[in-house]
Amino acid sequence: MRAGAVAYRRQRQAGERDLPARIAAEAAYRELHPDVPERQASETVANMIASVAREHTEWFWRGVGEGRRSRSR
Repeated sequence: MRAGAVAYRRQRQAGERDLPARIAAEAAYRELHPDVPERQASETVANMIASVAREHTEWFWRGVGEGRRSRSR
């Protein structure tokens, strides 16, 4: 699950929003767990992101939203 958290965090630090970051996290998770059904992988990653964001808040959000890349959507 660490790979998924790191992938999500890197995308967010690069200025991406939640969906592209979540897709990157799911891809990292699926690379390590290719036999897990897509829906289960998605749910696992969502729970992992929530848990890491709650338990390691400072680390997880450090560098996110600090003017790294401005995006309008």
